[in-house]
Amino acid sequence: MLRASRFFRQQDRNGNGTLQYKELSAVVNDNLGVEMSLKEIRKLFLEIDDNGNGQISEREFCEWYVDYVEES
Repeated sequence: MLRASRFFRQQDRNGNGTLQYKELSAVVNDNLGVEMSLKEIRKLFLEIDDNGNGQISEREFCEWYVDYVEES
């Protein structure tokens, strides 16, 4: 979880404590090396954003990262 938290903070480009759609797109396509279409990224964003507020919190991101990235 510590690795996920550090990675989140690195990717939070504007430093507001959340990831917006554009930041998630950079995480997936640029940093994780996964090619996803805009439609796929939009779907992923909605899955990670548990509370539906249009932003991905550090907690939401870390839970996804541990479940889907570290297990791969």
